[in-house]
Amino acid sequence: MFHMKAFTVRDLRQRFPDVEARLKRGETLVVRKRQEVIGRIVPEPPKLLQYPDFEEIQKEIFGNKIIERTFTELVREERDRYSANRGATRAFERGQFESSKYA
Repeated sequence: MFHMKAFTVRDLRQRFPDVEARLKRGETLVVRKRQEVIGRIVPEPPKLLQYPDFEEIQKEIFGNKIIERTFTELVREERDRYSANRGATRAFERGQFESSKYA
């Protein structure tokens, strides 16, 4: 096991810039209180610099299967269907349609 720099609770309060600098360099730190290890401070892993290749992920999942409609088209159809039915229901409630057509 490699050597980790140990800090006391007092050091964390009084010398935090030093602790922060070590964390930015990627070092893992040990925290001690009365000579007993009470924890470790581990640096945050670096953030992704670029987005994953979603097209490649989609190919891994679905292969070369051709999808007939995109998700956006499916949502648009559902919204159109909902709004068309909603308009017909309101018109029917107002008595603008003949009741024999819907019986």
